[in-house]
Amino acid sequence: MVRQNGKRNRLSISRRRCLQTISVLGVGTVVGVSNTAASQGEEQIDQWANQNNLSDIAQWEFTPTPGYDEEDSLFAPPYPDTDTDTVYVGDLGGRMHALDIQTGEEKWRYAEPEHALWSTPTVYEETLYFGSGASDDEGRIYAINKNTGEEEWILDDFSGPIQDAIVAEDETVFFVATDLYAVDSETGDTKWTSSSAAESPGLEDGITESPVLRDGIIYINSGSVVAIETETGDVLWEIQTGNHHRPLVTEEGIYAGDRWFDRETGDEIWRYDQAPTDINITSQPVMSDDAIYIPNSRDDSTVHVIDANTGEELSVIDVSGNIRSMLAYDQTVYVGTANTDDGGGDGETGGVLYVIDAETRERIWAASRRNAELRLSPIAADGMVFTAATTGQLFAVEHGVHPFEDDGLVIFQPISEQTTSLLSVLAGAGGIGAAYLGYRRYRSDSQEASDSETQTYENDDEKTDIRSGDSSNSKLKITDYNTLTVGEPIKTISRLQLMHATVENHSCWVLTPADDTKETIDIEDVSEVISTLEPWDQMNSHPNLIEVYGVGYTPLPWAALEQAEYPTLVDRVDGFTTNELIELLQQICDALHHVQRYGTIYHNLTTESVFLAANDTIKLRGVLDQIGDADPWYAAPEEIDGESCEQSTVYRVGLITYELLTGTLPYPEYPNEDPEMVIKSSEIIPPSEQLDSIPAELESIIMKALSRSPDDRHETVLHLRDDLDSIRDSQFYL
Repeated sequence: MVRQNGKRNRLSISRRRCLQTISVLGVGTVVGVSNTAASQGEEQIDQWANQNNLSDIAQWEFTPTPGYDEEDSLFAPPYPDTDTDTVYVGDLGGRMHALDIQTGEEKWRYAEPEHALWSTPTVYEETLYFGSGASDDEGRIYAINKNTGEEEWILDDFSGPIQDAIVAEDETVFFVATDLYAVDSETGDTKWTSSSAAESPGLEDGITESPVLRDGIIYINSGSVVAIETETGDVLWEIQTGNHHRPLVTEEGIYAGDRWFDRETGDEIWRYDQAPTDINITSQPVMSDDAIYIPNSRDDSTVHVIDANTGEELSVIDVSGNIRSMLAYDQTVYVGTANTDDGGGDGETGGVLYVIDAETRERIWAASRRNAELRLSPIAADGMVFTAATTGQLFAVEHGVHPFEDDGLVIFQPISEQTTSLLSVLAGAGGIGAAYLGYRRYRSDSQEASDSETQTYENDDEKTDIRSGDSSNSKLKITDYNTLTVGEPIKTISRLQLMHATVENHSCWVLTPADDTKETIDIEDVSEVISTLEPWDQMNSHPNLIEVYGVGYTPLPWAALEQAEYPTLVDRVDGFTTNELIELLQQICDALHHVQRYGTIYHNLTTESVFLAANDTIKLRGVLDQIGDADPWYAAPEEIDGESCEQSTVYRVGLITYELLTGTLPYPEYPNEDPEMVIKSSEIIPPSEQLDSIPAELESIIMKALSRSPDDRHETVLHLRDDLDSIRDSQFYL
């Protein structure tokens, strides 16, 4: 599945930040912050690194399947092939995906489902080579046609998994499966192995790092740097380093551990004397502009920059998390990290992509992915940088563009200098109302440019804007309020009015502020509409969520939604078997995970949120739940204190499951006492006390989801979904 962000409008500003700035500073004064100045501050970069925003800045994002399954995890780095304009990436499900470099569209996939793909693939002539195997698996090596995905040959029964990079030269493919193997690129026949051809103390205990191939010599650093002749497998020289990492190999020499070696002889040229005594090099160092960048993953991870000619330390750059990957590309150094408390947003862990200017040796910007490792990538080609996340996404980020500056994407960031000046003048002249009305006209002008870039789908006389992306995930895109024919109101939800509407031959719902004067709009209503609806408009479609077709700001704030006149699941639950109910609950979990992938928390989830559409398809109310009044009986204990996390959503799914089974909530005082006191202090009534026939396995899952402490619940809704799936062989009727 591919999500494409497309082109960015240079006039785009953060509407939410605009309104927040106005609200905080009061009438007559607006003080803006320059994006350029802010981008140079370390504090600003740390904020970007904590916003779970890689999806927002990527030109496109690929996931192996909709939603997320553990088999979608990407632990293997991508490999771009510019000859075919293709980037290849493998997943833990054993699938190799061939994607268009510019769009992310999948050209073909090759599946070997019982063997996880971990190794960096390589292309030699017309063939793609890659390896497989988890830590306790026997390894395999695959050769497939790079254009079609057709299998050419497979080698198997290796003593260990093939997880390191594969390299090829002179009709020979080299890979590590405990030993170093050299095989014929056309037939797969073995030419030599390191155990048979080489006598080397540095190789006798097995090889743990990826080989580097240059000019007929392979270099490996598994405690010792070993130079191996590619034709015969003979060891040319060997130097002990005490470090295990892929060495940096250049035309001038080799860097490994804390030393620079002559590439032909192995003689030491200089030593990095200022290196920390406990330096932990966790990925391959890189070089840019006669400077070597060395990753050091200790408690406080740092990138050490040293002079490539002398070994003198030039600077030390702070990053957050375990450094898993580095890339030097066109005067820029990219650093991918994992397991950092600063990468997930809302205090959660995540992986961060740091971008460093090789001229100034300073961080430029950073972006992150929640709960992910940015492992063994990035890699670059054709002006694009590709980074893979263990949560199952491949991100394509445009190189050389600052995504948070005013000529790139601006999401919840300070206002550009141009817009700040405009708002300052307007606010000074006429107060908050005039400032907003002026901004609204400015936003309308800039929106025209943005709207003109939207892809258009034409079908006979019908013309409808479609958000770019793969056709299976496209959705109706409405960009102009005036194209809507608004009908009768349905109801009022928290100062917003929900109404029937049509556009062309499509029926939909429309939300607008209840005060429909179009000239004077309460700033609080406007802020609520923008901050609540805008993230949902940026999400891809999901079959189990009410879709947002568009959000606009002229002639008044509005949102167009999928029409969802369905019964609730709780009203139709009678007669479902356990398996059928579990399938419906899994759809709920998938939809919630989809929302969380975008860094958004689904608030106010209750049984009333769950519609039952045609063909037993779940539809969650989605954005409508975010703007209505909350039902306090469905809050998780920590939400009573104003805290919310992914496990809070698990608790709410547990409540919904309990109510679907028993017809009530699990509190003895429900519904007569104060809900906040009850939720924080009362013991949960086991469902078996309400329903005699409930299986013990299902009760155990529900009680875990309803644990008072978030730490005792399922870690994510996907873990809850999988737990439910494990008991689907039970059969009883509700």
